Amino acid sequence: MEWYALEKEFLENHVYFTDAAYALRNKGKLNNLEEIKALLRESSGNHGLIDMTDMNAQILGEDRKHLVSLLGRTSLFKSADLKLLEHIAKVVDRIHLKENEPLFKKGDAGESMYIIESGTLRVHDGSIIFAVLKQGEYFGEASIIDNSPRTASVSAASDAIILRIGEKDFFSLLGSHPSMNRMLMKELINRLRNQNNAVVDEYKSREQKLTELVELRTRQIVEEKKNVEQKSRELELALKELQETQRLLIHHEKMASLGQLTSGIAHELMNPLNFVNNFSAVSLELLQEVSNLTTDEEAKELCTDLIGNLERISMHGIRASEIVKSMSEHSTNYGKEREEVNINDLIEDALKASKTTWDADYPNEKIAITLDLNAKEFKTKVVYVDILRIVINVLRNARSAVHDQYLIDPTSQGEINISTENNNNSIQIFIRDNGVGISNDIVEKIFLPFFTTRPTGKGVGLGLSISHQIASAYGGNLDYVPSEKGACFVVSIPLEV
Repeated sequence: MEWYALEKEFLENHVYFTDAAYALRNKGKLNNLEEIKALLRESSGNHGLIDMTDMNAQILGEDRKHLVSLLGRTSLFKSADLKLLEHIAKVVDRIHLKENEPLFKKGDAGESMYIIESGTLRVHDGSIIFAVLKQGEYFGEASIIDNSPRTASVSAASDAIILRIGEKDFFSLLGSHPSMNRMLMKELINRLRNQNNAVVDEYKSREQKLTELVELRTRQIVEEKKNVEQKSRELELALKELQETQRLLIHHEKMASLGQLTSGIAHELMNPLNFVNNFSAVSLELLQEVSNLTTDEEAKELCTDLIGNLERISMHGIRASEIVKSMSEHSTNYGKEREEVNINDLIEDALKASKTTWDADYPNEKIAITLDLNAKEFKTKVVYVDILRIVINVLRNARSAVHDQYLIDPTSQGEINISTENNNNSIQIFIRDNGVGISNDIVEKIFLPFFTTRPTGKGVGLGLSISHQIASAYGGNLDYVPSEKGACFVVSIPLEV
């Protein structure tokens, strides 16, 4: 019996130092331990071979009390009676584990259940830790019941003492103590319910996280969509600006080419026109003297006819000279010495000069003129007469458009509005009218030299072209802005030139 007790103690405290040794010999060790325990119980019950001293009996009694107390504190056996607890205390084996020593591994046969007497254990699968078990907690009963292999490994997180109930003793307890069946079933149901609640909580937590993730991603997609739309709008705007810049460059090139052409034509035409005008004037004077000196009525009548012809020649020669001068001005560089000019005062001067002409040309028409001079920066360095000429030319066209509308509808009230604004580093002059407007088919032609919608003899077609070139010479522009009624022209002049 001493030999059996010594061997039992050795097996309970035995440690495997390699996984290979554990895999090869652990099952055999457990079987040997079961046999030795059976022999000890049999010998103790039938033969009375154990002869203990009073001290040993006292130590054994104290240990049993400790085990009964520990078992009674576990959740599985907390409602068990004293008889069942004492029975369990008799059949358990102690297993001593060093830190990191395995108790069993995933896939091992489920032949025992365990209760932690001291220390801590970890339930894991490789490096993944599922749980950490402490004193009083139990595990392993499910594998005994369904005879299934271990679903995870268990090893010591610290030095630990484990109480082991073997498969035979486990089913013996179930058979001899029906209350243990109820306790085990209740505990298994509680565990299943707790696991189910944990799964539900985990599902809810993941669902919440997934919902938050979906909402976050949705917001990100919406924001990305807005950014894409914004970028698309910016690209469309940039494309329009590029196309407009290209159009302006082509237009400026055309204007420059036309300027060179008109400069050459004007130079070539001015000399013969000067001769025509000068000699027609001299001839008129000579014919008038001849008419005054002669007494022949037939000669006087002939002189009168010649004088009339020469007057018409002179009139058309002067008109041709004016056209050629306009062509020449169209191709010259505008502005000699620049000075600071108050644009608001310039606009008022242009209006005064224009009204004088309007009163003579349209004596029976009334027109309303409004000023909205809101530009905060309204002074810039330019040649006064250059900008004045632009404003007068645009006002002349506006007044002509209002007159055409009056001819269509005499009840209409003519209106011209002049306003100023600051845009970036320039001042803009807006001239709006409620006249007949400009049809879409001629918009591209309005700044071309000699293009006019006026009847022959009523306009040369150089006003807007000259004004456009003057504005461009200052680094500004003259643009037509489509309007629902009438027309609107915008003169842009840089503030710092």
